[in-house]
Amino acid sequence: MASASPGAPAEPAPIPAVTIDAGKQPVSFYLQLAVTPEERANGLVGRPTLAVDAGLLFVFDKPGLHTVSLKDTLIPIDIVFIGADRRIVGIVENAEPLSKTERQIAVASQYILEIRAGLSSQHGFRVGQSVSFRGVPAR
Repeated sequence: MASASPGAPAEPAPIPAVTIDAGKQPVSFYLQLAVTPEERANGLVGRPTLAVDAGLLFVFDKPGLHTVSLKDTLIPIDIVFIGADRRIVGIVENAEPLSKTERQIAVASQYILEIRAGLSSQHGFRVGQSVSFRGVPAR
């Protein structure tokens, strides 16, 4: 087995992505990550659009009853709450942009995926489905 020479360039980091096992066919989204408190506070603030194959993944250090605010978000989104076991634990569909109502579920989650509104229903996402990550920091 050959090893890389000391001057060889490192392998590029994988593009962060999430795949949801939605039954008929897995569904993947390329991700922007929100890992730090500042990144989580900014979220999708000010973004005018979100591609159908893109999402924002909030990564928390531990599971908890996390909330999402859309008061400065310009686009309607679906919010997929994911547990530490990487299964969907709740979904808020068609969350209204520029709303002061905080969104949350009554079950602990460690990850929150924000995607374009309507995609959860279109792909048949539901509680209990498994989720896999690529290029997402381990917690």
